[in-house]
Amino acid sequence: MQSIAASLARRSDHPVSRALTEHATEHGTPLSEVSQFSALPGLGSRGEIDGCCYHLGNHRMLEQLGLCSPDIEARGNLLPADKLAHLEMLAQPPARVGMVGDGINDAPALARADIGFAMGAMGADTAIETADVAIMDDDLRRIPEFIRLSRRTHRILVQNITLALGIKAVFLALTLSGHATMWMAVFADMGVSLLVILNGLRLLHGSKGALRG
Repeated sequence: MQSIAASLARRSDHPVSRALTEHATEHGTPLSEVSQFSALPGLGSRGEIDGCCYHLGNHRMLEQLGLCSPDIEARGNLLPADKLAHLEMLAQPPARVGMVGDGINDAPALARADIGFAMGAMGADTAIETADVAIMDDDLRRIPEFIRLSRRTHRILVQNITLALGIKAVFLALTLSGHATMWMAVFADMGVSLLVILNGLRLLHGSKGALRG
């Protein structure tokens, strides 16, 4: 389905369509030839791929095609209490829920989410203060970047803790057996600290600095 959407999007100059095409290109998604392509102003586009007709568009298009249902209804008009209620429904263990918002109405849901993302440039102060992370350039592509950085941070933290405790345990065993020396003690203290710092500095590689926690 991603390939079909990207194939239709390639024929359009809409910003969202260009984003779909760029994403497909970056990830090596194969694209198909589209025939009978037509742009539908204010709705989306339509075309045939392998003899089947496909539509790519917005909520209004779904309604006109009679394909809209409560299960796929766009939630952009929810009130603050409704957003919070919907998030509560989604946040059932073991699920973890993230919330992205920029206004005062988003603050309750941002506070309830496992992790809240606020738009740092255009967002309201209340949303920024409530969220866990502020995206300073309002670029939603920073969200997957943040998730990848968080996973890298977790891995490095585990490595550092394991390294520090492991070396301390070895030094303790050497001390109890009477084989420890002063140089070993220096390495177990300062040496481990330097190793942990150097390992943590790997996080700086590839970080673009557009997020604020």
